[in-house]
Amino acid sequence: MALVGAIVAGEAVGPIAALLTIGLGVLLGWKLVPRFFLTVIAAGFAGAIAGGAIIGIGFRIAMRIVALLEPSRIPEFSAGGTLFIIVGVGGVFGGIFGIVASFTRMGFSAGRIGGALVAAAWVMAFLLVDTGTREELLVLGAGGWLNIPMFGSIALGYGYASQWIFDRVQPEVTKEAEKVVV
Repeated sequence: MALVGAIVAGEAVGPIAALLTIGLGVLLGWKLVPRFFLTVIAAGFAGAIAGGAIIGIGFRIAMRIVALLEPSRIPEFSAGGTLFIIVGVGGVFGGIFGIVASFTRMGFSAGRIGGALVAAAWVMAFLLVDTGTREELLVLGAGGWLNIPMFGSIALGYGYASQWIFDRVQPEVTKEAEKVVV
């Protein structure tokens, strides 16, 4: 969570504070979480794979649907834009959200569905926090009544897939975390 907090802090107070926040999060995680670095790698890998496959490809298809339903714009598909959505948005942010969701799941003994909901919430927050993106989701194409459920279902699919992959990559960590009672 410190990583996501660092992104917000970097916008508000600058990059040095963001780096310090990340460093503090890593130090606390290393001291408090058993097998911290292995868990970060497994969760990041699971999130990046699910993010590239589901967020990246799903968002690209959803954006195409929105563009086709928007009469005022001429839809364009570019290889560079598609690659950026799949790798940049899906892979990178999928990895970050996968780490946050996996640690939240472990910390609250939430199970796979709980982790999936946390990941989906972060994806939707990522979309809705930016004013321009939020306005496009609510206005373009068929409007918010179609766009929000369409992107939300992709976010839920990503959340479940990232936690499913995490369970396969790091099974002993998830079994230990689910035994803990908060």
